[in-house]
Amino acid sequence: MEYTYRLLGTGDLARLHELYKAAFLREKKESFFAWKYFNNPLGNAIVAGAFYGDKLAGSGAMVPESMSVFGTEELIYKCTDLMTHPEHQKKGLSKKINEMLTSETAKIKTPFCYTICSIISTRSFLKKNWIFLEKAVNFFKPYPLLKLSGIFGRHKFENIISYNSIGDHLLEYAFNNKPDLIQVKKTAAYLKWRTSNPDFNYKLVCHYNSSKQVTGYLIYSISGNNILNVIDAESSGNDKAVIDKLLAFTERIVVKERYKAIVIMTLRNSPFYNYAKSRSYISNPFNRGPLKTMLDFNIFKYRDGEKDLTDLGRWDIYGLSYDDI
Repeated sequence: MEYTYRLLGTGDLARLHELYKAAFLREKKESFFAWKYFNNPLGNAIVAGAFYGDKLAGSGAMVPESMSVFGTEELIYKCTDLMTHPEHQKKGLSKKINEMLTSETAKIKTPFCYTICSIISTRSFLKKNWIFLEKAVNFFKPYPLLKLSGIFGRHKFENIISYNSIGDHLLEYAFNNKPDLIQVKKTAAYLKWRTSNPDFNYKLVCHYNSSKQVTGYLIYSISGNNILNVIDAESSGNDKAVIDKLLAFTERIVVKERYKAIVIMTLRNSPFYNYAKSRSYISNPFNRGPLKTMLDFNIFKYRDGEKDLTDLGRWDIYGLSYDDI
């Protein structure tokens, strides 16, 4: 029997759920795939599947994302969830699915796609003309270090409020979109969708001025292994003092709730990378041990001569771009 390929829709959610469970040996709620692929305010994802008879043997998706690319708003697609059933591995399914996804995405005239994937998956991407740019870095501070640091006395937190969800707290906030960078174009609607991922619990910390206006915020999630992950943080006018205060407040939450660590995932030489280093966050340089590097950042260019796409310093990629935290 030969494999057949087609695009998937909402009628395939149960198949995607079963495939994920077989491929990764862990459960995902069916509502996760509905959220990620078909509830996006920018439109449905492009989802491709390989079938062996009527059984879904492999799949992958391109999720739409509005990005500011050197000051120009572009609809970009993020390749994600490339997976193959264990009984159908080493049959070339992932390469075929990847090829189908990039071909379908090309019809939309997007300048490039990107992926944050496992190191093993990168091998398959490179065979289909993707470009490896860099490994993701996990910067972190463990609970014992935060408890001993004694930094909390340096900050006053009376103008900071913590919320259990994004809600409507950022509706009037003016998001930063830097014209010299490639970054997610953030809106209140996008962040509300992003933090409705049913697999995680997201919290918001806001900094207010004397007029009760939000002048900065930080979003974090708590993972199943009891780690606090910084998803997004920014301030009006790029005020570093405000971000410092928001991060210090969040570090205090780690100590108060006895989480194992606080983590900032980012790329080398990116703005978030440089900021984490300035705050004395540490990373694991080895291939084993806690919070080691497990993810690669790759891009696929549809246009020749795209300026600065391989310059890591121009990419503002961090936790907000990775859907599994």
